[in-house]
Amino acid sequence: MGALAVIPASGIASRVIAGKPAALWTMIAAVEAEIFDDVLLVTDSAELLGLAFSGITPVELPENVSGGADGLKMAYLNAVRSQTVPHLQLPSLQVCTLSPSTPLTTSEQIRETGVAFERSGKARLATIVHDPFGWSICEALWGSGGASNPANGVVKILPRQTESPLFKPTANIVWTWGDPEVDISNLDAETYGYVIPEESAVNIGTEFGYRIAGMILNQRRAAHAMRVGD
Repeated sequence: MGALAVIPASGIASRVIAGKPAALWTMIAAVEAEIFDDVLLVTDSAELLGLAFSGITPVELPENVSGGADGLKMAYLNAVRSQTVPHLQLPSLQVCTLSPSTPLTTSEQIRETGVAFERSGKARLATIVHDPFGWSICEALWGSGGASNPANGVVKILPRQTESPLFKPTANIVWTWGDPEVDISNLDAETYGYVIPEESAVNIGTEFGYRIAGMILNQRRAAHAMRVGD
């Protein structure tokens, strides 16, 4: 069974955070997960393409894509397909889309979601977080996950006014079959929701998120240095 990681990176992914461009944190996590046949970095940024290292395949998007968001989505899918024709002949190909705008994703989370996706029998897996304010429209059904995280399970669409436990999708990790998923709002009964800690879902798309992510990454680096020193 093949597994492919895809990292769609825009200009924001080149922003330096905790000493590294944001995209580089995601690339390192993907490679260190050690579960992928290949990891594709898909971008129209020459700066980001230059970050590719051993284990990363850079895929350049065409410049000046027309058609707005839909045109960009199609260009992205075509770029990925051009690199994965041999893989796509296998119906069992698992594709993991990783967002560089959420650089706190860990290699452990990537591995764990891969196992959960394979066992779920669903069309896709999306990472989700608890939404205590009730702004979400998806609910993770209880009883489908392990004892350590019983909220993990199938996602279903709900009205906003509900007494059920609420969650919201995050951009961190999306697993699919055959093609990458570029729209995390496309959740239905064929989606398996995998709950991750809220800190992992911090998005650097806002200045506040950027500062929080940088603080957490620096704390992780300091903790790692202390463990290595011991």
